[in-house]
Amino acid sequence: MQAIAGETFGAGIKWAYIFLGCVLAVALIVLDKIQEARGSSFRFPVLAVAVGVYLPFGLSVPIFTGGVIAWLVKRKMQDSSDADSKQSSGRGMLVASGLITGEALLGVLIALLAGAGVALPFFAGLNLAPMLALAVLAAVILCLYRVPRLNR
Repeated sequence: MQAIAGETFGAGIKWAYIFLGCVLAVALIVLDKIQEARGSSFRFPVLAVAVGVYLPFGLSVPIFTGGVIAWLVKRKMQDSSDADSKQSSGRGMLVASGLITGEALLGVLIALLAGAGVALPFFAGLNLAPMLALAVLAAVILCLYRVPRLNR
């Protein structure tokens, strides 16, 4: 985000890419409206494409993973009633929003601690960090898949 803001306000932005993005967005919106008029179940995810265009690849992967999880849950909930489906969708959205908010709050807390000069050597020098990250990612994926399907 810093790079985007710096290029935008520092007059280093390449406007040709901005205009190309606008043309791509309009084309996707038109294609999506055509799909909607046809009654097709496949729609063009305009917002997802827009986010994917300007975010780094490392941030696009979690968005894609969340989309796949949402698709799997929706497919699994096809047989349930409309009210159950809406409730499960709301529950999944609540969990995902909580994860995003928690990550943002922890990011601010870590930035404040780092700014205050507090060292955070929790896993310094350990080779377990990648495996721990994969384990936490697997737990989050499982949680995002199972929580919306809970019967309450």
